[in-house]
Amino acid sequence: MWLGLALAVPLALLHRWLSPFLLIERFMIYGLVAVVPFLAIGLEGALSAALPARARRALVPAGLALGLAAYQLLVWPQTEILLRYPPTPSREVTEFVAKAGEGVPGGVLRAGLGLGGNTPDVYDPHVQHVHRGAEIATLAERSRAEGRPLYVFYGYNDANRQKSPDAMVYLDDPALFEEVAVLPAIEAEFLMRVFRYTGAPLDDSRGS
Repeated sequence: MWLGLALAVPLALLHRWLSPFLLIERFMIYGLVAVVPFLAIGLEGALSAALPARARRALVPAGLALGLAAYQLLVWPQTEILLRYPPTPSREVTEFVAKAGEGVPGGVLRAGLGLGGNTPDVYDPHVQHVHRGAEIATLAERSRAEGRPLYVFYGYNDANRQKSPDAMVYLDDPALFEEVAVLPAIEAEFLMRVFRYTGAPLDDSRGS
């Protein structure tokens, strides 16, 4: 069992090297589920081997409990993060935008950009998905025409800057979009930034 745990990481990296497989490192956290029972098995075996037979019945359970408690104390900072923050704030961003739309006839216009922007529709089916600057320009024009505020949000900052650089040109311009919220997540890449359109006309050529 210990050999299987030891080989899991190098085998995963070897697989990534040999095949065009996108291995996202956070997926390997699922392998940590086995750490606690394997740790308990190994700790119990080590204590049983180290203690005299007469003391095993009393000391092995106590040592096992202390060992697992020490392990939890070691990983508590990360556990606290998992308890405090969502994996990605999809629900939180829809709640934020819904609150911003209170009192606005029809609610605010809301759009999710690229990666991270395509999951909040689980909570709000009216979220529009955008990937290009031209799509944001169209929504901005609609915002001015209908007199409804426009909110655009996204996660996965690095990936979206690679996939949708023309859209990011608009969101990076504070004269066009004002950042109104940063919603945290368990990792910095999963947090969501929320921008409100200022109403200034967009130059379509910049997002083409």
